[in-house]
Amino acid sequence: AWVSHMLHGKLIYRDIYVQYGPLMIYPVYFMMKFFGITIFFVRLWIILSAYLGYVVAIITLLRLRVNKVIFILSSIALLLVPGVNIRQWIAVLIFIMLIEAYRKKSIVLGLFTGVLIATAVLQSVEVGLLALMITGMCVGIRLIGNTKLRQELKIGTSIFIGLIAVSFVFYLISQSQGWFLSYITTTKDFASSIVGMNLPNGQGLPSLTRVISLKTLFSKSMLFYLSLFLLLTAFTISFIRCFIVKRKTNDILALLVSVFSICIYVTIIGRSGHYIAIFPYVVVLFAYIITQVGKCNISKKLYFICLTLFCLFLLRHVAIYRYGLFPNFKTQTAIHVKRVSPLAISENQSKVIVELQSFFEQNTRNTDTIYLADNNPGLYFLLNRENATIYDLPLLAGTLELRLQTVSQLERAGPKYIILDESAWAVDGVSDRVRQPEVFEFIKNKYKAYKKIGSYTVYRRT
Repeated sequence: AWVSHMLHGKLIYRDIYVQYGPLMIYPVYFMMKFFGITIFFVRLWIILSAYLGYVVAIITLLRLRVNKVIFILSSIALLLVPGVNIRQWIAVLIFIMLIEAYRKKSIVLGLFTGVLIATAVLQSVEVGLLALMITGMCVGIRLIGNTKLRQELKIGTSIFIGLIAVSFVFYLISQSQGWFLSYITTTKDFASSIVGMNLPNGQGLPSLTRVISLKTLFSKSMLFYLSLFLLLTAFTISFIRCFIVKRKTNDILALLVSVFSICIYVTIIGRSGHYIAIFPYVVVLFAYIITQVGKCNISKKLYFICLTLFCLFLLRHVAIYRYGLFPNFKTQTAIHVKRVSPLAISENQSKVIVELQSFFEQNTRNTDTIYLADNNPGLYFLLNRENATIYDLPLLAGTLELRLQTVSQLERAGPKYIILDESAWAVDGVSDRVRQPEVFEFIKNKYKAYKKIGSYTVYRRT
């Protein structure tokens, strides 16, 4: 949706409400700008991002020196379960580069670390800022606890220069295009709109009294607590090994990853749909824990028990979240769908999209706006129509003020058609009807059901 609006001449942040960094959007925009307007490039970018994240996860397992059996099990699980993405795992790459910069006393690696931090912020603000804070703490601790201040200052300064250099280039580009201040304002507003009272994503952790039972011991809710326990365990072990036992680079990396993972875990409390992003960190750190247990030679039985629990933990996640690794050729169709080909989709989905495209081509002009009231913003791209509001994801207008702003924008733009999707994903288990009661009340009063196409109901202004 965001790329579609940009192709129509709109500026991100200024004309479109975007909660991610520009580096999450511009790669897809440039691919479509130069190679063709098709949603295939969205899928391609998702695959590339997942692959890069997977590579970093594998490097992390190797750096943590986990044994071969655990390495193989972890590698397979990370392939089968979604969640690995360079957006989050760039932070771990930053920690690896930071450790290497100090180990090799390399100013070049220090510069590269700073560049990666700036890149992380421009991808995802929360990931980038957490990586920046953890890196800053590491640099500060080394400056305080090291007598060779000159060398420490060189590396610390090189990190800062890399960070500032990329930030300055970003400032020049965004300011010249006229959306720098909008980027700052939107980012600040988004950070405050996803926390607080009476918001759907502020529900908190599932109740322990409901999840601790034989029936729900391996439920999705219980996985939240099991993962938190494992993250805290990894933090405790790595902290002890770093500050009490002889410090090694794998223990330092485990400590940094565990601190970052716990911070990310805190940010997804109440947002159950984002839990899967935590899973890869838990796998990597669980592998580290078992490896340390095996090295202690305390008891072979304890090691076997830990390994068994590790396998059960992986299998449970695979059973719930597994990917469909192979396409279902029986449901694919040769129907050409504009803005989708060469991506193959099911025959039923193809027919629905083609019918929707045909309806809006016949009943609206290219300059007419529409509104998608549910969490299905890809239709703006597929239908090649502009949004009557600035919120492509309705859930982003979470506060009362923003919901009323959405209603005001709908009244001002007066879109002829509004689409409701019965099958739309209820993000974190909360439907858009619950999130935006004022918007749906407006639709009820001003619009009437006009046409049914698949799971979509097209409402026409009365």
